[in-house]
Amino acid sequence: MQDLKSQLQELIPEQQDRLKKLKSEHGKVQLGSITVDMVIGGMRGMTGLLWETSLLDPEERIRFRGLGTIARGSIVPSKEQVEALSKDLVNRAAVPDYVYNAIDALPSTAHPVTQFASGVMALQV
Repeated sequence: MQDLKSQLQELIPEQQDRLKKLKSEHGKVQLGSITVDMVIGGMRGMTGLLWETSLLDPEERIRFRGLGTIARGSIVPSKEQVEALSKDLVNRAAVPDYVYNAIDALPSTAHPVTQFASGVMALQV
């Protein structure tokens, strides 16, 4: 049985190709004063959202990108895959003391996002 990470990695190139095609074919299309390039490029200085639509239907269950979960069974994790992912997340959950020390060294007035970013950066040591 293929692990969940491998299954998801196989889907990434397809999604990357979809975005490349969208950008190449419609990158200069104006969305008000916003272009597709701006949306895909990080949305700096604008208000907007690019998302994949889903639909919760009581008869057909969840539909994601127009497909039922049964039709896209390759991305619905098995019980074993969920357990393996849960175990992996538990193993990664330990935060070294130096990360807490780095956050604690910030002024008490530091913005929460600054604290978060500092903690994440400390994890890169």
